[in-house]
Amino acid sequence: MITALSLSCGKSNRSLQPIFIEGRAVETSGDTLIAMTRSGFPGIILRNNRTQKIDTLAFEVVSSPVHLQSHDGGWLVSDSREGSWWIWVLDEVGNIVDSIGFSVPLPTANQFARLPEGGIVVESPGGILVKFSGEVADTFAVTEENPGKTGILIALAGGVFHAVPDKHITLYNAFGNPRWRVVWPWMETASFTDVAVDAHGRPHLIAGIARDQHFIVYSLDVVTGEVIRWSEPGPDATFVVERLGLIKPDDPVAWAGQ
Repeated sequence: MITALSLSCGKSNRSLQPIFIEGRAVETSGDTLIAMTRSGFPGIILRNNRTQKIDTLAFEVVSSPVHLQSHDGGWLVSDSREGSWWIWVLDEVGNIVDSIGFSVPLPTANQFARLPEGGIVVESPGGILVKFSGEVADTFAVTEENPGKTGILIALAGGVFHAVPDKHITLYNAFGNPRWRVVWPWMETASFTDVAVDAHGRPHLIAGIARDQHFIVYSLDVVTGEVIRWSEPGPDATFVVERLGLIKPDDPVAWAGQ
């Protein structure tokens, strides 16, 4: 089901791509289409950057969607329903064509990464990354025991980006072997909540800084994992990336509507 939403007045610059809107990662499909979820909204919001038209996909088909990844013209989306977590496979018009349900609680149930060959990787308790291929579940990678720590997952560069706060950041290839791993470079002054990959394949981490009541985004080098730039802190958790990679806070209304 696709229904139109009205777009509030607001400036829009096509040279800017949103990467986080209200603290949630934005997924890009093709040159112009972006997809996002919003807290408490039972659907996926699609925005065409060329026409600035906003539509709603899978309205009330999903309950509390969080994390998105484009998939063969459709979408993968994490969702909670009646206390259980699911990953739904949606076609281009929002119909559910497949699903993965989790019978045991996951540390970060809203986080997952789809590999190019179709496997879906999630984090299980004890720092183990598990790959689901159809009905088969195999160990993808063993990170380490992380009591009280949960990671952030996303598909990146044909593999899996896994960031465990206060521990390390790792980029795995499609076979679960580390391409690089860097020690977590930040002090415990910020709470990292999500990671996004922009249309140019660059990873970005968003953090909330409680002391200043601000949000900030850090951009990492996909080859080395080093922090190469960061945004100006802002009171809103919406950020865009310019073509040259510079990050800036922005007005959520200009991208998501109200």
